[in-house]
Amino acid sequence: MFERLKWMTDAITSAKSFPSVYKWTTYGLTTAIEKIWKTSKEKVENHDRIDPLMVELCSVLERSLNYMHTGHAKVLATSVMAPMWTSQGLIDHGMPIFARMVRLGTSIADTISVDGANWPCDDNTQQPYSSSRRSQVMTYGEQHYMVRGTQSLRQTSGSAWCDIAQSYMW
Repeated sequence: MFERLKWMTDAITSAKSFPSVYKWTTYGLTTAIEKIWKTSKEKVENHDRIDPLMVELCSVLERSLNYMHTGHAKVLATSVMAPMWTSQGLIDHGMPIFARMVRLGTSIADTISVDGANWPCDDNTQQPYSSSRRSQVMTYGEQHYMVRGTQSLRQTSGSAWCDIAQSYMW
């Protein structure tokens, strides 16, 4: 029995199959990121506005993918990812879990949606949390984030929502 187990372990950890393990286990995340990218790319090409919640969700998905590749919890934006259950799922089980506010669908044809009314917010300021802030500041500068990010994710009636009139336009 142990010989068979050793053979299976050697087969999985061999140089040829080990990289494929990452492809298999991260397929759902990479598919969701690609769907968001495809939709956003079309909107940019058509000069349409991009839903800022999709930018934030994409950031959460990318952080999850990063964690799955590195195992380093420092990449998790817990202020956003903990209320979404994502960070705890990754830490406990190695796979992300998403609260009902996120709908990824079950097939490639399904659309991805985010319920902005349930997006995680700061209890004191009632401002929505952002997982993309750091990358926006590093890439485009603080001014870009202050204009694009904070104006796009606004607070109304005690819940975060997407202000389509002032959403991301890159």
